[in-house]
Amino acid sequence: MRLDELRMLEHKYPKLGILLSKLESYLFELSVIKSNPDIVPVLLAKKLSIDEGLALTILMLSDEAGLLEPGYQVYCAKTDSYLEEFPRLKDIPSNIFCSYDNEYHDSQNYEVELVFHFTRLFQDKYLKVAA
Repeated sequence: MRLDELRMLEHKYPKLGILLSKLESYLFELSVIKSNPDIVPVLLAKKLSIDEGLALTILMLSDEAGLLEPGYQVYCAKTDSYLEEFPRLKDIPSNIFCSYDNEYHDSQNYEVELVFHFTRLFQDKYLKVAA
């Protein structure tokens, strides 16, 4: 199966054709996992044997194409525990309550990780067909 949206990106950016094809395979590989795993730029980079910057670029193009959407996950810097996720970086408050430490953390005491998720378009258009 081919993702129409990635095919359009291949036409627009022909030099990325091979990488977009590999991305497509990776997305379908992840899509069969019931828990809908996060798509993490550094893990994609390792999977495709590319640098993280290029992985982030093709993920951002996939966001523009409507296949993926970013999420900003906040973790406690002391315990590495997940605290919350926000759809945009600017939505992250300056202080976040950490139930593990039972206190508010400012931006010096939490870490943010960019991840991507399948959009509703991807799920409706491609996951139902693949099932």
